[in-house]
Amino acid sequence: MYGLAGFRVGYCVAPEDFIDAFNRSKPPFSVNRFAQIAAAEALKDKAHIQKTKEITESGKKFLYENFERMAVFYIPSETNFVTIDVKTDAQKIADELKKRNVIVRPLKMYGKPSFLRVTVGTPEQNKKFIEIFNQIYSND
Repeated sequence: MYGLAGFRVGYCVAPEDFIDAFNRSKPPFSVNRFAQIAAAEALKDKAHIQKTKEITESGKKFLYENFERMAVFYIPSETNFVTIDVKTDAQKIADELKKRNVIVRPLKMYGKPSFLRVTVGTPEQNKKFIEIFNQIYSND
């Protein structure tokens, strides 16, 4: 949402005992001062937050509609990505997409060798993904 992944800034909402254990195991000074300032400023940018929400929601709708048209199983998401089942070796699909400058994440490392994580992008990026995915995906 805020584009701060490179700063290694995030947040966690959890029970107090979990947070206590987490705080005892994290390295000291894990978020530097510059990252803290960036995070505080990002929270103030309400226009960016609203625009990001709108782009993400419309992007998911576009992807969902296309996955339904293509009969691709997807998991509806509350995040900025959609998980799909390509019913084959997802790594092969990911490799073919990468050859065409589209990067997705295969989920084999999570025990799901036929699943891909597709990040919701700009309208142009989403359209490019669907066009190329449609060219290489076979739903047999």
